Amino acid sequence: MRFARPATTAYLLAFALICAFVVPPWEPPDEPSHMLYVNYVARTGQLPNQNVPSLSVGGEGHQPPLYYWIGGLLNRLSQPDASVDLTPVRNPKHVWNKGDEWYVPVYQHLASSIFASATDGLGFYLLRVLSVILALLNLLCMFKLFDLLLPGRPYSMLAALWVITLPQFAFMSGAIDNDNLANLFSTTTIYWVLRIVDRPLERKNYVLAGLALGLGLLTKKTLLFALPVALAVLAYALYRQRHSARAVLRYALLFCLIAALISAFFFVRNYRLYGEFLGTQMEKNTLPELVEEKPLLSPYFLRTFPRDMFASFVGRFGYMNVPLPTAAYVIYALLVAAGVAGLVLCLVKACPFDPKLAFGALFILACLAGVLVYNLTYSMPQGRFLFPVLPVIAALLARGYQELLSRLRNTGAKRTLVSLLVVVLVTLDVISLVVLYRFYHLASQYG
Repeated sequence: MRFARPATTAYLLAFALICAFVVPPWEPPDEPSHMLYVNYVARTGQLPNQNVPSLSVGGEGHQPPLYYWIGGLLNRLSQPDASVDLTPVRNPKHVWNKGDEWYVPVYQHLASSIFASATDGLGFYLLRVLSVILALLNLLCMFKLFDLLLPGRPYSMLAALWVITLPQFAFMSGAIDNDNLANLFSTTTIYWVLRIVDRPLERKNYVLAGLALGLGLLTKKTLLFALPVALAVLAYALYRQRHSARAVLRYALLFCLIAALISAFFFVRNYRLYGEFLGTQMEKNTLPELVEEKPLLSPYFLRTFPRDMFASFVGRFGYMNVPLPTAAYVIYALLVAAGVAGLVLCLVKACPFDPKLAFGALFILACLAGVLVYNLTYSMPQGRFLFPVLPVIAALLARGYQELLSRLRNTGAKRTLVSLLVVVLVTLDVISLVVLYRFYHLASQYG
């Protein structure tokens, strides 16, 4: 297990770096808007005000600031004018959401450079490498979470395998956005919150959980999904430690205070500028072209949402316009079905109850609920929105595989199946890279 971890880390590093340098600038989702936000913070030293056009940043200016502060610092260190400037030229062959003309790159990348200068190119790829580093740090934290959820089991390597070979995860690990930092803090929040389940009288767990959640909320407010589950864990700890209720209550209050003090700046600023702590109405007002309100039982949620969420969770790159071969989605659907079947078998035979796995499942449900609520207003069925709970999804699937494989008495057969799984997933990664290269680097894709 310990020996395999450097290999899995190196695999993700290689996969993510290839994506970072093979995928052209501004082709990952919302990368132009994230880049503009980084530039704005680096140039002005201020955060945008979305109510004032001259002080706003289109697309992502409503986001919390932590990632953009870090990116802005990189800009100041690498750019004479503190700004990474791009001169993109639209691909005349591309038309938004229109048949075959949608399945080509958005910008021209073969005819001329998209960067204003070589220095701008350096600054841009420094920001992409920053994303790769954050993804690697996230993976290291996932290892700790796997040890917690799957202690002493070689099947935790299956969970790690799921993460490092997931094409969409590697693709987003090489893109400029705030997701990788948010996912890092989500993993650490989940880890320290679940540590409270095992050690409810250890103050460090509460302090670090509050620190991780506060920093996460200062990175991306969608991490609010973790708060109700964390409170449920605190209630569980209080119930289990009724004889030490005062200590648990003190630590729970400490957790809440730390998370609030770290993130309060952003939410108070929202209230002062926009009259609301979350800025929800401000987003609707400044992004009217994206608003598409619909009920939960609409055809969108019954058909489009589950289909596109799953496809883009596995790998649907760019602006959802770079699909993988259908066989890739079928294979992943079978792998998910196998893991779920194993979990059902485990429940049927009444496996020993592990509250950490139960609360892990609650984190997944809370994250999914947040995505559903968001899609009531915006049609964004993007599987990457579940990446904050990706390690928990991987751990639960690995637990399901463990149950299925435990029914095989032949050790050789188990090893063969695991080896076959590794070969299949790595092959799908190679196919993903071929798809990306052909999509962005063939002349026939451009007008």
